[in-house]
Amino acid sequence: MEDLSLEEPDAEGACMTQYLHVTNVDTDSIKICGENDGQHLIVDVRSSSGPFKVEVVNSGSNTPDWRIKIEQIKCSSPNLAPVGCEQYYIGLTGNVKSFNYAAVSSSRTHPATDDNGAETTVAGTRHLQESYTICVKPESGYCGLKWTPGPDDIPFSISGGGTNELLPPGLEGDIAEIDGGNRTDYLLIPGGIVPGDPEIISIFTGSTFPSEVTTAAGLRSY
Repeated sequence: MEDLSLEEPDAEGACMTQYLHVTNVDTDSIKICGENDGQHLIVDVRSSSGPFKVEVVNSGSNTPDWRIKIEQIKCSSPNLAPVGCEQYYIGLTGNVKSFNYAAVSSSRTHPATDDNGAETTVAGTRHLQESYTICVKPESGYCGLKWTPGPDDIPFSISGGGTNELLPPGLEGDIAEIDGGNRTDYLLIPGGIVPGDPEIISIFTGSTFPSEVTTAAGLRSY
């Protein structure tokens, strides 16, 4: 996506009025909206006959701005993404960010109640209401990956501020119990190792990412 500027998702992260998606495949791709310059999306078409359609749906009030490059990858290519990967990163280093990432709050709001019981509004989420998988190609001679926070003012925030939770694998269902059941989003890095923590950590949520997380090469993040 060389340029992709569409209307923001609603306060809950759903792309409603303007979004890009790929259809005529076994399972339609996730919907992408908001600001996504420089992002990419992998769509597996190995079991589909096509023709495949890239659609920009527009029922919003803003004029959509988009310029995308479409590339077909040979089935024999060493850079073919594994099945199930919506993004695939190649190389020894790189930056990974969520769709519609920005270090500013969403302009969408939803109703809330302040500490005094008065009705107010709070900013909605920038995260898309989609689940997707990010994969990294294992490089020859390398046996692990290290994930660190980005240099931005807000390098990590999932489900807003509040409690930061680092949970071992297998407890994805417990995320809903954090902060009184107000959390439904999380980053899953299977087999993560956090310095100073004896447990395997796989689930990350809140507003702070550890100084580093290491994993075995070839694992995926969700």
